[in-house]
Amino acid sequence: MSSKNSTMRTSSILTIFSVAFLLLTGCEATQTVMLTSLEPAPVLLSKEIKRIGIIDESITLKKEEYSDKLDELVSIEDGQLQKQWKDAAINGLYGELLRDQRFDTILMLNNIEKKGKVIQDENAEIPWESIKQLCDMHNIDAVFSLAYYDTDTQISVKKTSMEELDLLRMRVKVAAQEVTLETLIENGWRIYDPYNKEIIDELTFSDQIISSAKETTSFRALESMYDRKDSIIAKSRSTGSTYGLRLLPFNKQIERDYFIKGTPNFVKAAQLVQEDKWNEASALWQLETINQNPKIQAKACFNMAVYMEVSDDLPQAIAWIHKSIGYDDTKKSTAYLAALKHRSEQNFIAEQQLINGLSLNK
Repeated sequence: MSSKNSTMRTSSILTIFSVAFLLLTGCEATQTVMLTSLEPAPVLLSKEIKRIGIIDESITLKKEEYSDKLDELVSIEDGQLQKQWKDAAINGLYGELLRDQRFDTILMLNNIEKKGKVIQDENAEIPWESIKQLCDMHNIDAVFSLAYYDTDTQISVKKTSMEELDLLRMRVKVAAQEVTLETLIENGWRIYDPYNKEIIDELTFSDQIISSAKETTSFRALESMYDRKDSIIAKSRSTGSTYGLRLLPFNKQIERDYFIKGTPNFVKAAQLVQEDKWNEASALWQLETINQNPKIQAKACFNMAVYMEVSDDLPQAIAWIHKSIGYDDTKKSTAYLAALKHRSEQNFIAEQQLINGLSLNK
């Protein structure tokens, strides 16, 4: 036998032993699959709440000191535009509430002026007496409020260069200023229940819009940021819409691990899962549920539980994970059982909410 053939044969034997070693010792190797879970609405409203009023109780604070002329111009412009941005946020909420069939009436009400301690705390809640009077006046059951809205813009300027046409229509490089505006948008929301004197929900959103432009002067660069206003309007409207969606069940992405090594069937099944052939993969896992090794049986049952969860059969998923624990009670299987039970409970609540009149993506 030639030296070359001997080397090739030795290499093949080593490869076979390596694969066998991975199958026998790599049993803990797993892969992750993403699932979609139906979660209950974060905000629960009483069935008696049918008529809704929306108000803006936020305070517009004026900036009194400026670092330079550019800062002053930006601050003045933001102050002038803030009402449009607030209106966009409220309209985003209004649009979502209109789609919710639980409500008979959605009213846009005049703003409530805060008094007293608002000077120290612009986030102060409206007194319950005022909320009650508002609800009695308009015959509404609850008040949704834009409690707080503020924008804070940081300005940075750096020297750079740009090309422009000279008098001869030739492109020449000239000195320029690049201006970047980083605008932090914060807005808070509340839901007032006047009759139980309860704030049902309170949440603050923080977003950022970054705008940048380059011109021969910093002031021209500022003037050329045409889309900044509309970007903040769109972001504000999106925030209001997002808050309205807190009343609805929602889909959430979750991760699940399944075993991919231990026997050739696990390896083949893993390849099938990558091809989204779950039924074929489950058939191979079923074969391993009668393996002579209890640890292999446990992993096969674990994978069957994942398969059932992927198939939206939570009762069967729980049954399979119980079998897995019966063969080999590990921390991983116990944690998965707890996760399945929790998901089953949450899924039941969300489905009851849907039955009671809620729906997704109406």
